[in-house]
Amino acid sequence: MVFRAALVTVLAVSTAALIGVPPAHARGEKRLEKVAQKQINILRAQNGLRRLRRSPSLTRSAEAYAGYMLRNGYFGHLSTIQASRRYRSLGEVILKHRGLYGRPKVAVNRWARSAAHRYLLLSGNYRQVGIAKASGRLGGRRVTIWVAHVGRR
Repeated sequence: MVFRAALVTVLAVSTAALIGVPPAHARGEKRLEKVAQKQINILRAQNGLRRLRRSPSLTRSAEAYAGYMLRNGYFGHLSTIQASRRYRSLGEVILKHRGLYGRPKVAVNRWARSAAHRYLLLSGNYRQVGIAKASGRLGGRRVTIWVAHVGRR
């Protein structure tokens, strides 16, 4: 009976992976990223700007960059955002904070308090956004890194 239960569990997990159902952790990350996008759009609405729409290309770019920073023990901006070439204009905001639990409202509030980050998030030039969060160790400390890539086609 234990063998059968284990086999059913393995089959269920394998089937979910094959049909593209994200694990619970990944769904939780996506939810936090959506909350961050909502917070950015609230900030934009308070300043009379239109909301930013989610871009799959910018989201993949932000996810790749957040993971890159953790894997390489690096935190900072690179010269190129790896998004679709269809974008005429691109921008990036990043944030690192202690702990493995991302708090999207805290991230957006910190960006809003920084003149350069606020300027980018409130630019009427951008129409789309991709947001990612990655948690892990950087420099021996547990951290959460947030990346938001904004763009206009």
